Amino acid sequence: MTTFWQALVHGKFKKNQVNQIEWFDIHDDKPRAIVQVSPAFQPNGVFVNYGDAIMYWATREQLEKRGLRVMCLPREKVDCSQLKAQGAKLFLDCGGFIYTSAHHKSQRSAQAASITAHNARCCRNAGGITISAPQTFGPYSSIPEDDLSLQVREMIEQMDIIYARDSVSADHLRQVYPDGFSSEIGIAPDLAFLYQPDSMEAGLRLLSRKGLDVRPGAKPIVGLTLNRQLYTRVPLYLDTMQKVIKFFKARDVQIVLIPHEHGRYGRHEKDDQFWSNYLAKQSNVATLSRRKRFSHKAEINYIHAIEAAIGAVDFLVAGRFHATLRGLSEHVPTVAFSWSHKYETLFKSIGMSAADSVLGPEDFTVSDTGEIECVKLERAWSKREETKRHLASIIPQVKQQVSQFFDNAVAKALST
Repeated sequence: MTTFWQALVHGKFKKNQVNQIEWFDIHDDKPRAIVQVSPAFQPNGVFVNYGDAIMYWATREQLEKRGLRVMCLPREKVDCSQLKAQGAKLFLDCGGFIYTSAHHKSQRSAQAASITAHNARCCRNAGGITISAPQTFGPYSSIPEDDLSLQVREMIEQMDIIYARDSVSADHLRQVYPDGFSSEIGIAPDLAFLYQPDSMEAGLRLLSRKGLDVRPGAKPIVGLTLNRQLYTRVPLYLDTMQKVIKFFKARDVQIVLIPHEHGRYGRHEKDDQFWSNYLAKQSNVATLSRRKRFSHKAEINYIHAIEAAIGAVDFLVAGRFHATLRGLSEHVPTVAFSWSHKYETLFKSIGMSAADSVLGPEDFTVSDTGEIECVKLERAWSKREETKRHLASIIPQVKQQVSQFFDNAVAKALST
C-alpha cells in the first residue's frame, strides 16, 4: 500500500486526503479491536497532535498485550458493510477534545459525534462491544435541543460502556442525557498514562543535540510546551510565555521549547512547531522544533524522542494536555496553562491543587525593577523535590487504574 509520504513524493497526494485505512488481514484469526482516533494526520501518515499519537500507541500496546489484533480507524464515516466485515470484538472510541461546544464551530463537534455514532452502530450490529472513552465530554450549551447535544445523545445510545476521564466530564454528559443511560458508566484516567517512552538516554541525546548541558550536576533544564489553541483563546498568551522565560532566566537555568504538534500539510498553519521556533528566536533559548517534513519512520522516531525529552527535564511548563500528562507520568514537576476543565481535573485526579498548578496571564506581574513575579510559579519551582516524591507515589496507582480499564474492556469484549 502506498504511504502518505510516498504519495507526496510521487505527486499522488491529494488535497484533504485522509489516512488510508488498513483493514484487518482476513486470514488472521485473532480477536480484533477497532480503535477510533482523531482524523488529523500529517501527509506522512503520522498524527498531527503528538498527544493523539502516544494515546493510540499506548492503547494499541495494551490491547495487543491482552491478545487482540488492533486496527486504527480515523474518525471517518465508512461503509457499514466494511466495518461489519472486520468482525471486531471491540470498538473503542478514543476521541480527543471534540465532543464539546467549546470549539468555535460546534457543528464540527456535532459531525464528529454523528460519525462516531454511525461507526459504533455498525460494529455493535456485527456483535462487537462498543466503548466511548474520549479525552473529555462537554461543556455543552443550548441543552438539550441543539444539534450537538442531539448527536452526542445518539452517539451514547450506541455505546455499551462509557468512560469519562473525570467527574466534570461525567456531569456534562448527564446534562445532555438527563433521563439516565442504558450503558454502563465509569471513570478512568487518560489511556496515555500507559504510554512507554523511549529510554531517558534518548531524551537526553535529543536535548544535548540542541545545545543543552545534560551532564550530572549541570544547571536544571526547564521545558516549555506551547499550544496554538491557547494563542487563539487566551489574550497575551505569547507575552505571558515570554514572561515565563524571563522568570526562569533570572534563576540561571537552561530553557528549552518543546513542540507537541506538527500541522497538516499545505495549510500553512501556525502550529506548535511554528510558535516554538518563533519564541525561541525572540527569547534566545533552545528549541526542539523543526519545520521540515520527515518520512513516516523518521517522524515516529522524532515523536518518541520528544516524549523522552519531556521526561528528562527537571521542570515543565506545559500548554498541551498530553504534554502535561507526560511530564506528570515521568514524575516531572509540572504546571500548565489551561483552556479547558481537562487540565484542572487532571491535576486533581493525582492529588495536586489545580489552583496552584494552573497558570494564567493574570498570575504574572512586573516589579519596579523589571523582574517578572509569579507567586504560583515561584511556589511550584521551590517545591519541585516535594512534587517529585508525590508523583513517584501516586502515578503507579493511576497507571494501575488505566490497566484495570483495559482488563475490563477486553474481558467484556471476549465474553460476547
